[in-house]
Amino acid sequence: MWVCVSDDFDMKQLIVKIINAASNFVSTDAPAGQQNLKELEIEQLQYHLRNMLAAQKFLLVLDDVWNEDRVKWVELRDLITVDDKGSKIVVTTRSQSIASMMGTIPSYTLEGLSLDDSLFLFLRWAFKEGEEKWHSNLVVIGKEIVKKCKGVPLAIRTLGSLLYSKYEINDWESLRNAEIWNLPQKKDDILPALKLSYDQMPSYLRQCFAMFSLFPKDCRLTSVDVVSLWSALGLPPTPSKNETSLDE
Repeated sequence: MWVCVSDDFDMKQLIVKIINAASNFVSTDAPAGQQNLKELEIEQLQYHLRNMLAAQKFLLVLDDVWNEDRVKWVELRDLITVDDKGSKIVVTTRSQSIASMMGTIPSYTLEGLSLDDSLFLFLRWAFKEGEEKWHSNLVVIGKEIVKKCKGVPLAIRTLGSLLYSKYEINDWESLRNAEIWNLPQKKDDILPALKLSYDQMPSYLRQCFAMFSLFPKDCRLTSVDVVSLWSALGLPPTPSKNETSLDE
């Protein structure tokens, strides 16, 4: 079971997410499975979750945890009983204090990619396979860009994709010398890389991208909903007679 917790810790909502994740593997005839879980009281949800996990061997991943309220986590831990059948709960977080508060064993700190691995990943996204050997001057600049990404794969991939099929040295130097790199950054901060990617978008794509800020974090989106909103805001151009519209 994989559940994204994020920064909005709501016990009822979190239990619903866990039940939904567990329902993919555990069959149940409980009434809660036949109605909207959000309509149930938290006590009903707790009872239903306990029944689902009883006598089950499970792995639960609580991903991207930010909440530091230990009382809530103790309450959740007591609800999800991990017995001697081998069940495990894995928590991912960027906060060392949260890892210390929640863990029953020492935390494992993920390190960033090495410079060599970072460059390898960057070149994979910036060039077609084997193409980089014809552009050694760009590879040198790419290595300097990669150093600024501090081993964060998402930042490396984002900037590599941004430079794909661009062979003008000015494009690469512009990215390397961008002023945003000079701003104070936290460790493993990927925002500068993402901001650079956003700045390179055409204006009409910036509007489409910015529209996603209307949705809560970790919200599940469907292409139909997104295209409907884009159309309502007049963002995509009207297709010509020889073109297929976005929702088709």
